[in-house]
Amino acid sequence: HQERFQFKSIKANIDFINSKCHDLKHVFAKFEDKMNSAEIEEIRQAMEFYDKTVKTGNDILDVVLCEKIVLCEKYDIVLSVLADGSKLDVLSASQMYSLFSNIIDNAITSLRKLEDKEKRIITLTVKNGADGIEIEEYNYFEGEISFANGLPQTQKEDKHKHGYGLKSMRYIAERHGGTLTVSADNNIFDVLVKLPYAASDTAKTTKTDTSR
Repeated sequence: HQERFQFKSIKANIDFINSKCHDLKHVFAKFEDKMNSAEIEEIRQAMEFYDKTVKTGNDILDVVLCEKIVLCEKYDIVLSVLADGSKLDVLSASQMYSLFSNIIDNAITSLRKLEDKEKRIITLTVKNGADGIEIEEYNYFEGEISFANGLPQTQKEDKHKHGYGLKSMRYIAERHGGTLTVSADNNIFDVLVKLPYAASDTAKTTKTDTSR
């Protein structure tokens, strides 16, 4: 319920900011000749930062990514995304927000600890595979990660109140007949979620294959 409320609030904020940026561009065009080059560049950079739009084919994923891009910018983290969200409607809005928010938030928490800012990169891909949707994220990490039941153990002091993000992600995947796989090798942390297509998509694929 909290994540659903947060999603609606963030979407409303992003829509409002994008609307204001659109209006600001028209105002800026009228007064641009009265500003010096430094002022012009500063305003342009601000508008480009807040007017970020991500088009994945799924409106909910677009909202999550817009939110996380702003957060990554704050911590000098590059969020690289190659995503086809056209089949993600197998997930509910709240499940999608929870899944992708946890994936990216966990990566941000890890990358903020890295002193080498060139390694502060999150790579996220969403693609339609032969058997279903594949969601994968990987990032650098330092230190040791211990696993239990296939999931890394939280490194936060209060273990009773933390570490539920990956459990939630696994629950969402398994609820839809999918899987969550996590690995940490050679300082690369990798999360792979596989989800079967919705029944309607599977039927379409079968029908198409049969007609060949």
